[in-house]
Amino acid sequence: MTALPRLLVALSLAALAPVASAQDPKAPAPAREIRAQLVAVDTAVISAELAGKIELLPFKDGERFKTGDVLAALDCAIHRARLSKAEAALDRTTKKLRTSQRLGEMKSIGALEIDLAAAEQAEAAAEVRFGRATVERCTIKAPYDGRVVAAPAKRYQYIGEGQPLIEIVSEGALEIELLLPSRWLSFVKPGYRFDVEIDETGKPYPVEVTRISGRVDPVSQSVRIYAVPAGRFPELLAGMSGRARITPPTPS
Repeated sequence: MTALPRLLVALSLAALAPVASAQDPKAPAPAREIRAQLVAVDTAVISAELAGKIELLPFKDGERFKTGDVLAALDCAIHRARLSKAEAALDRTTKKLRTSQRLGEMKSIGALEIDLAAAEQAEAAAEVRFGRATVERCTIKAPYDGRVVAAPAKRYQYIGEGQPLIEIVSEGALEIELLLPSRWLSFVKPGYRFDVEIDETGKPYPVEVTRISGRVDPVSQSVRIYAVPAGRFPELLAGMSGRARITPPTPS
């Protein structure tokens, strides 16, 4: 038999052989790769609550801090002076109120004078509370363990109220965000596990779904899901991205 007839016979046999394809309902579904991104669970842009000169800004971009560490401090000399003045006024009005109350017991003054002294003392106490709250706002402390990701302000710079001082992210607590076809909600639920290969490290990491967005995009028929690393991996940082490998179950 020549080469050409042998080739035709081989092609005919191959055509008759059963082939597992996407059209075969019992064929295993191929794994799909979905882009995923790591994001910090807690992130914040810390802004100045008062206008003033920056006195302390100890952490730079990339540096870590602990809960309660001072992230920034403003020159608070004027506000402390005002607080001292308010505390002196409170001391004076408190003594005046006590004297008025004793005089009232002796019927030397009327109730109106006592009420006025009490009002003055209450006003002075309010000024002290306001002054203490203002002084506290001069110093900004870390709300959690984290890392600095941006520090647009500089020490000794005068900054206005509401201007950003430092941007931070929480340390360790990361989430993985990704968009999945909404039809996959039939098997992707909280507790579902899969692997994500991170581009920056070149390694796969096990993750577990923790929550699913409450809305499906009707145009793209996709839904956002959130997962967390199933373990502790100090090398992972917010902003890293990679590929999630998810295999839909085989149709029964």
